[in-house]
Amino acid sequence: MVEPLQDKPINPNQNPSGSIEEILPEHSGWFRVKDLPSWAISLFLHGIILLVLARMTYTQQLEANLIPFVSTTEFDDWEPEELEVDDLEIVDTGNDSTLETQAESTLAAITPTDQTQESVEDDLTRAVQIEIDVPVFEQIASLQEAELVADVDVKGTSERAGGVDGAIDRLTLEIASSLRQEKTLVVWLLDASLSLKERRNAIADRVENIYEELGVMKLGAEGSLLTGVVSFGAQTNFLTDMPVEEASQAVNAIRQVQPDETGEEKVFSSVQTVVEKWKPFRTKQRRNFLIIIVTDERGDDHDLVDQVTYDLSRLGARVYCVGNSAVFGRRKGYQRYQLEDGSFRNLPVDQGPETGYPERLGLHFWGNDRSLDVFSSGFGPYALTRLCAETGGIYFIAAEQPGPKFDQDRMRNYSPDYPSFADYQEEVRSNPTVSALIKASLNTSNRETPAPRLVFRADQLERLKREIDDAQKPFADFVYHLENEVLEPLVNGERGRDQISKPRWQAGYDLAMGRALASWVRTFGYNKMLAQMKVSPLPFSKEGNNMWRLLPAEESDAGGKVKKYTEMARMYLQRVIDEHPDTPWAMLAAKELETPLGWQWQDGFNPNYREEAQQQQQPRPMLLLEEERQRRRMEQSRPKPKPVNIPKL
Repeated sequence: MVEPLQDKPINPNQNPSGSIEEILPEHSGWFRVKDLPSWAISLFLHGIILLVLARMTYTQQLEANLIPFVSTTEFDDWEPEELEVDDLEIVDTGNDSTLETQAESTLAAITPTDQTQESVEDDLTRAVQIEIDVPVFEQIASLQEAELVADVDVKGTSERAGGVDGAIDRLTLEIASSLRQEKTLVVWLLDASLSLKERRNAIADRVENIYEELGVMKLGAEGSLLTGVVSFGAQTNFLTDMPVEEASQAVNAIRQVQPDETGEEKVFSSVQTVVEKWKPFRTKQRRNFLIIIVTDERGDDHDLVDQVTYDLSRLGARVYCVGNSAVFGRRKGYQRYQLEDGSFRNLPVDQGPETGYPERLGLHFWGNDRSLDVFSSGFGPYALTRLCAETGGIYFIAAEQPGPKFDQDRMRNYSPDYPSFADYQEEVRSNPTVSALIKASLNTSNRETPAPRLVFRADQLERLKREIDDAQKPFADFVYHLENEVLEPLVNGERGRDQISKPRWQAGYDLAMGRALASWVRTFGYNKMLAQMKVSPLPFSKEGNNMWRLLPAEESDAGGKVKKYTEMARMYLQRVIDEHPDTPWAMLAAKELETPLGWQWQDGFNPNYREEAQQQQQPRPMLLLEEERQRRRMEQSRPKPKPVNIPKL
């Protein structure tokens, strides 16, 4: 039994070496440790340590370098749940997953270490003599725009790629990057709606070029790249029952897409169907899985985005989209389409917004000016862009609405976030100001702004009053809407304005308050000016005048409340312009301030009113009655124009 250590008094006269002798007692024989010099003991111990370290690192380093050339691991039973990620730098290309591939240090640790130095050197000599087929930089650079975009990290963003051709060139690079890592399955998921016929044909024309470019780069062995073609509308149609190797087969499949006239676009359901059918190419064959969506709308089943995103992220599949930009703060955009009679119309399509909810009031500018109702946000629709972002893909903007465009670097500070929709809703609810912005935007999204009547005939007092009554009716309801459904939530939510950290929401709220106040000032002032004219008509400035016109003015006689709200509206709008220059919010605020908020009356003369009155007083000649009958008979005998079929896009 070991006795416990006890404290002993220290003798200051004792030789310090005595303590060592107590620990290492003297042994009999010719060799004694205490007789060795200290440098000999140190040399002996360090020599043993160096030999051990040399043996360990020498074998592991040499054998670890040999391992990548020999693989004996079976992957047939691999499942996504078994995925383990090493602490390695993830290359931002392909599918960002090494699956069950082990790190070199782990492989070296499980490799037999009884090779001699001579055998290791022989293996190394044979290894470096193996011909490895790698792409040449000159060949890669032959791709259009490759030098400009090859090193740009834009995963999970919206990118203007220069139309369909530019998007296809970028996708060629993405497919090439994937093939450098693993064998790859590319699925073209094509919108079958009528509006996408031209874009589908452009894709078909370019697919063969993709395969030619990849062939020049000599990436992968035969069968490394497989292609599937699927169309979607109300349902999902597999145009290739199984993925194909030949580019010509893929092109023929793309050209066989049958238009879907239902107007439904269930893109997220189609993604689920594709993954369910072709998942084994990922789990069993360990192929990279790339899905390329070609569409021009946001998808009718966008509420499935969170579930689809989760499933694809676990699988390690990556999604790209060649689509249209979202309309800024609006759900509806417009697509120019040629009808059967050869005429063109702008038909409504679901193309936005760029955020989870609309974050912009749906008010037209005064006078029913719709010039800035629809323009590009510079980002993709929320749901599709989120799907691309979460899986490591890119949303390529192939087409945009006509109208103003904004600098992408400037707009980067105002980029939407792409959390789950549940997280987005929670963030909206957490701040009363943002919640008020969303509520006011939704309350105005489906309501038309009435167009004001500004000219009134006044040659007869009764006619003037009748026209004023007709003009006031739509605006009485509109004032109630502004006060209770727009301004009330915005005013109640202002208490959280200072807690907003995102410039997008700061600009959105201030613009909404400014525009709502400006619209109320104009509407309330318009109604009050009409009421005053009806009760106490103003005298004409010149004898013989027969009309009144309402004109915008900087100041108004509508009362103190109108004056107060006028100052508040100008303050909010000017703050948007000052704090968020060169943005859509600043442009819309400036547009609102272009027209003064007050009103003033101006009288004038219209000669047509006098001529019309004279014609009404003159009796109609009897001779004209027979001519009128003949005209009506001719109109009735004419064939009625064939109704134009307005398709659903």
